[in-house]
Amino acid sequence: EKMVAAAAAASRRTALVCGVANARSIAWASARGLLRSGYDVVCTYQSERFASQVERLVERENEDMLARYMNEQASAAGLDVPAPRMGCLPCDASCDDSMASLFGERLPACLSDMNASHQQQSKYRQQRRLDALIHSVAYAPPDAMKDGTLLDTSRESFGVAH
Repeated sequence: EKMVAAAAAASRRTALVCGVANARSIAWASARGLLRSGYDVVCTYQSERFASQVERLVERENEDMLARYMNEQASAAGLDVPAPRMGCLPCDASCDDSMASLFGERLPACLSDMNASHQQQSKYRQQRRLDALIHSVAYAPPDAMKDGTLLDTSRESFGVAH
């Protein structure tokens, strides 16, 4: 049974979801779906403006996932498979330095921390890698949605949006 738990922990996949802004963002729905499918997930948010909100979302989701896993583990003959985890990091996709920092320093450190956490829980060494990337970074000028509908977006605002 311990070998089964170790193999399950070792096969855990990791996803990077870029562009979480709030609980209504497509990126957040994607991140939650991946987590509930068994992925460890690292979310990015654009700036400090979004940091506390995204951090709270991630913390709540981790708590919910841990509680769900504890209940499942109790009914799964005592297999000790660590729950999938979610983390979050800043990344402004419009800034080369921010992108370099994410991929050169912050993401590897976050993956290493997740790996250490899983090793402590499962006593099984695994090499972390990125298995999936979801790009959900978007921008539109504030006036693009002033009437609440995309159908009325001006050509100028449409040209700026990405």
